[in-house]
Order: sequence, then C-alpha cells, then structure tokens
Amino acid sequence: SDPAADLRHVGLHPAGKEEQTALLADLIGGDDAAAAARLLLGSLGSLSRVMSASVEAIARLAGNEGVAARIAAARAAVLGAQRENIRRAAFDLRDVQLQRYIIGLFKGLAIERLHSVYLDCQARYITDEHLAEGGGAEVGGCLRPLVARAFELGSRAVVLVHNHPSGEASPSAADVAVTRRLTRSLGELEIALFDHLIVGGTTIHSMRGAGLL
Repeated sequence: SDPAADLRHVGLHPAGKEEQTALLADLIGGDDAAAAARLLLGSLGSLSRVMSASVEAIARLAGNEGVAARIAAARAAVLGAQRENIRRAAFDLRDVQLQRYIIGLFKGLAIERLHSVYLDCQARYITDEHLAEGGGAEVGGCLRPLVARAFELGSRAVVLVHNHPSGEASPSAADVAVTRRLTRSLGELEIALFDHLIVGGTTIHSMRGAGLL
C-alpha cells in the first residue's frame, strides 16, 4: 500500500518556553548554560530561531564564542543522529523520526530552500541534499543536477522537499504545476517522483497524500 495515501498534513507540536529553555541549556552545557539559554531565547524568540541562527549571531548575542560553538556542534550532531536513524529505512511520513528530521532541516529559515531526497528501488532513504534556494518555484531549473545525482546514487525515486517561511504548508498553484511537469520529465527517465513535501513551521504537507501527484 502507499504509505502516503492517507496523509495530507503531518504536524508536530512545538515545546513550551520553559521546556525550550531547558532543552537549550542542556545542549549548551557548562556553568553558563541556563543564563545563556534565557538570553538567546529572549533575543531570538524561539528555540528554532536559536538553532538556525549563524554562529556569528549567537556569539554576538551571547557574548561568548564557546556557547556559539557548542550550539553549532549540537545542531550538527542532532541532525546527524536523526539522519542515521532513517538511513535505509522505508520513506514513510508516519515515522515520527522522519518527520522530525525533515522539519529540522528547515527550522527557522527565513528563505525558501529546496532539498532532494534520494530513495532506492524499495523506496528506502539513501541520502538527502540541498538542491537550491527558492523552493518549489526553482524545481524546474534543477532537473539536470537532480537526475545526474539520482543516477550516480542508483536512486530510482526522489522526494522533493521545500519550506514556506510564512509557516503555511499548503502548496501554491505554482508548486502544483511545476511538480506535475517534473513528474512527467522524471518519468521519461524512469525515475519516480515519490512525493513533494512542503514544510511550514512544524507541519509537513504531502502532495501525494493530497492527491496532487
């Protein structure tokens, strides 16, 4: 059965402010962790914005380059661990680990970014890579590198993922049109477009689940 067939939107609920402070303090570590966490959350407004801020911005706000380095290392480690958990697993959006990984890729971004996820012949995750800035509207111009990388990896299916910084996960008319064109183009090369996902805040919209593929 199609794992996305009964899915339109998947949502994860964000943590409260106290929980965000505790989580961030745990990530920072050290004697200054709690104070630094409160300062950063007060300045940037949310854990997602702290975790997506540049090392330079965090160092400037916290007044401590060590805090910035620890956050950057923690961020990379968390995404790396999540990636290992889904490697070679079936691409199924009902998997909470997969949901968290996809949402984490785009947390706090103020611009649209397009990712490609490559699957094997059994629709299992191989890897994902940044493809372009500009989201769904840029998909049409990425066909050649997308196809080249798919053949290099031996991938027979791909998932496109992009974010809407507005937080609205529903696809635009342009998203739908370019996705359908790309489905036909990839199909001619015997590569399946398994899904096109849109991330808005903590929600994932599946075009396949919505019947748009």
